[in-house]
Amino acid sequence: MNVSAKISFWIAMVFSLFCFAYALTGAFSMDSITDAQARADAQGYMWFWLFLAGVGVAFGTLSWFMAKGKFENTEGE
Repeated sequence: MNVSAKISFWIAMVFSLFCFAYALTGAFSMDSITDAQARADAQGYMWFWLFLAGVGVAFGTLSWFMAKGKFENTEGE
């Protein structure tokens, strides 16, 4: 299955927005958690989802560069 660079870009952006929104939901719900262990676990999950959002942005950026032709072979093979 071939996925074009433009489709890959949009999939990565939707994925990263979903992950970022999920992390924000976790961050905004921190005030309601009173147990210290549960709060630490929730904070760990929040950082994990932020990491996944960053991975999505990185892959989206690479896909965008590929769509624009920034990674073409310039050695003349």
